[in-house]
Amino acid sequence: MNTMKALQVFAKGEPMQLVVIPIPVPQEGQVLLRVEASF
Repeated sequence: MNTMKALQVFAKGEPMQLVVIPIPVPQEGQVLLRVEASF
């Protein structure tokens, strides 16, 4: 299974947490974008 890193907030006011999640599979009419870099 392919995975990716994501920052998630689990509760209001809590800090973001770095988690490893499965890469989502796009459904009909959706696209999946790969972000190479951001700042």
